[in-house]
Amino acid sequence: MHKGTLSYLIFNSGRGLYGIPAKSAAEVVHLTQITRIPGAPRHLLGVFAHRGEVVPLIDLSSLIGTPAESASRAVLLRLEVGSVAFVAQRVAGVIPLVDAEKSSGGQGIWAHINQAVLSEYGEVSTLEIQGLYGFLKHLPGFT
Repeated sequence: MHKGTLSYLIFNSGRGLYGIPAKSAAEVVHLTQITRIPGAPRHLLGVFAHRGEVVPLIDLSSLIGTPAESASRAVLLRLEVGSVAFVAQRVAGVIPLVDAEKSSGGQGIWAHINQAVLSEYGEVSTLEIQGLYGFLKHLPGFT
């Protein structure tokens, strides 16, 4: 395997195709009961209970300002600092990506979305999840 190759879980959020390091993806969950948070920003769809933990549900497409689409599933990440789930219209699978961690050099949310790389599913933007979690934690309504 190429030195810069890591395995990523690939999923759709809105019109975008994203990848998260497979080792950080706890599971794909079916969304049954979401508790809305009054006054929460558009990207924070609410929270849900999963195995005794309250998990914030984020619509990544709304967060970056693109049209959102409804979904009944989410990709759940469990990090040392906490858990978060991202809405997923489709989960494509786990694939190796070469050199997928090249920063976009952007600011705000874009500082945590890497440059797109070509995959068998199309162009995939990988997420720098530790930094993204820290960014989300400072937004209004995040629990």
